[in-house]
Amino acid sequence: MDHPVASWKPKTPAPDFGAVAWKLQSRWTAGVVKTPVYTATSKSSKMFGGRGGKRLKLSFHATHDLGVSQMFLNLRRNDADKAATWIGEDDLAPFRYRQKLPDAVLAKAPDQRPRLVLEFGGSYDKQRVEAFHRDCQKRHLPYEIW
Repeated sequence: MDHPVASWKPKTPAPDFGAVAWKLQSRWTAGVVKTPVYTATSKSSKMFGGRGGKRLKLSFHATHDLGVSQMFLNLRRNDADKAATWIGEDDLAPFRYRQKLPDAVLAKAPDQRPRLVLEFGGSYDKQRVEAFHRDCQKRHLPYEIW
């Protein structure tokens, strides 16, 4: 995963939601591969920032979290300055009352207007892609769906 499946900016045409959903869903054709994953402890999170020390409530969350991690690592590899403005959903949540909670944003702070909204699309269907778009469109926020 080295680029977004879809991106959008205000005042531009909406993407084809069906085509975006098809791309998101069709990438899941390979079988499941057992992959070792290492997570940060609470202590390391306090030392270096971030969240850690939590177990996944549901195993399928691992796929989502790995996808979001891949988005971040790609951004960090290609634009470290932008990556420094990454704010993940755990840090955004307290500031998103009655709003959709994206996977991440690029912003100066969690309570500031995002420069870009980032979402790992998993295997979203057309309706979910469109709902995500409508939320960003309503608030005039550019986005990328990975």
